[in-house]
Amino acid sequence: MDEIPAGLFELSDADLADALSAAFPHGYLVALPDRSCGLAVSAEANTAERREFDAMVENCFSGATTPMSDQIMAPEALCLHAS
Repeated sequence: MDEIPAGLFELSDADLADALSAAFPHGYLVALPDRSCGLAVSAEANTAERREFDAMVENCFSGATTPMSDQIMAPEALCLHAS
């Protein structure tokens, strides 16, 4: 899976969208399984990578202290639009 640069949690929403777009130039999907956890995966992830990502989202959601969503979404669903 693609690596996201450390420190993304310190970015504004607009900067976060730009950073994710740069890290995933061919698109990405996002998940927010817990209030303290956000995940992204390349839209070009292969089947094994997607299975791993899906399992990670499910594990984070099922063990969440503050569960948010078990859905994997396009960034537009969260209004993360690069400038």
